[in-house]
Amino acid sequence: IGDALGRRGGAHAFFKPEGLYATEEAKDLLDVLRALGSPDDARLRARALLTPFFAVALEDLGALRSLDRGHPVLATFFELASLAARGDLAALFSALTDRAGLVRRELYLHASERRLTNYLHLTEVALALSRQEHAGLGGVVHALAQRIEGHGGRRGEDEEDVQRLESDRDSVQVLTMHKSKGLEAHVVFLYGGFG
Repeated sequence: IGDALGRRGGAHAFFKPEGLYATEEAKDLLDVLRALGSPDDARLRARALLTPFFAVALEDLGALRSLDRGHPVLATFFELASLAARGDLAALFSALTDRAGLVRRELYLHASERRLTNYLHLTEVALALSRQEHAGLGGVVHALAQRIEGHGGRRGEDEEDVQRLESDRDSVQVLTMHKSKGLEAHVVFLYGGFG
């Protein structure tokens, strides 16, 4: 239903879709955090640079190896790694979305706000994890990896694994009959299930 509305330019949103930790955005953030924890590991750094946080194209990745740390992309990466090393995770998560250019790229290059909403939500979750568990970057990486792998004991048990609504603008809310229980709407369309 969402795809059909999207093809026709219809504004729509899925009502509380589960699976925040199953998204590509969660895996991207984990790749970046792992690399920032070990900034001299070329393999981890390459994975991080390929994520939307840095948006380095695969064909350009090899050229970055021969550049010094003063190159803008590498300078940003190592500035973020410095914040991680100092344990300033609040500044790190803020800089990840702003200084690295993620917000601008996601807003201007992608038609959907879903990805950006997930990235912002995940950085908030990561910061909350650091405060909850009094953990540095290594603890956050471990906790996030557990949730992504489904071993965190949280999937389906609470609201933490639910994706946020990506926009406040008026749109068609797409949801199952089960999730609609207790909600009221002025107009309701039922699709399928009649055959």
